[in-house]
Amino acid sequence: VAITLVLMTVAGPSLVPDAPPGVFDAFAAAHLDSYSRRRTLDAERLRYYRAQRAIRAFIRETAARTPGVDPELAPRDQYPWSEEGATRRLVSVIKETTGIDAQLPPGVEPE
Repeated sequence: VAITLVLMTVAGPSLVPDAPPGVFDAFAAAHLDSYSRRRTLDAERLRYYRAQRAIRAFIRETAARTPGVDPELAPRDQYPWSEEGATRRLVSVIKETTGIDAQLPPGVEPE
């Protein structure tokens, strides 16, 4: 559930840039509400897995953008997190879930 929430709210707006603002947040809220009616969710576990997914994507994106990173460590695939808005949204999820202020990688400007 947590990983799906990150995919919807972080990658979604990059994949469908013409979508109305907030539509992916609404999708994520509806998904969470629907799932919560079927099963009890542990809020701390949900927060942990949201943070885990965001940090993993952020590390891959940062490695791809950082000059001098050993090619064996850099992701080789086309990655949905590479859009600057997605990277900024990952930083927001990391801050929200962990309190850590992650620095934007090279080439990504703050809004």
